[in-house]
Amino acid sequence: MMKNIHILACLSILCLSCVSCSEKKDISEMIEAAESGNPKAQAELGLIYETGDTNVPQNLSNAIEWYQKAVDGGDADAALRLGLMYFTGTGVHKNHASAVNLYEKAAERGNNDAQFILSNLYFNGLVVPKDMVKAYAWVSLALDGEGETGADAKRRIEAITSIMIPKQLLQAQAEATRLLINDKKK
Repeated sequence: MMKNIHILACLSILCLSCVSCSEKKDISEMIEAAESGNPKAQAELGLIYETGDTNVPQNLSNAIEWYQKAVDGGDADAALRLGLMYFTGTGVHKNHASAVNLYEKAAERGNNDAQFILSNLYFNGLVVPKDMVKAYAWVSLALDGEGETGADAKRRIEAITSIMIPKQLLQAQAEATRLLINDKKK
């Protein structure tokens, strides 16, 4: 669900083509930044622990801890990743309510993937009540997403619009505007 570019960018922090001592230095610098409260570094460290690599073994407990710190610091990508872990039960007990809450945090902070996921959940009535107004509102925010998310959002909004009555469409557009205004305030 995450954009491959984002994952590659996060993993590039490990400097995989560098010699072992450089990798350890990069990781120790990231740990230092994360421990000092940098949400981006905390999220990147969470991803490293979630996926593991040759120098850092996978440790889902550490991943969850760092993701949570990053979420508390306002990081949208960490909220999405932690939401995915709760949704699938990876490293934690499966908890759809927590997953949806984290997706909403990520979506409200402008994460297009989370916006699209929420739209899908509301469109299909998966773990949340089926709600075309919310499905439309969330997917309309994901329209500016890059790559597959943006293209999928365009197809999804057409599907939603085709089954809505005019009153629902007006409600959905108003909700999308409200979400967009709240997103810009953050």
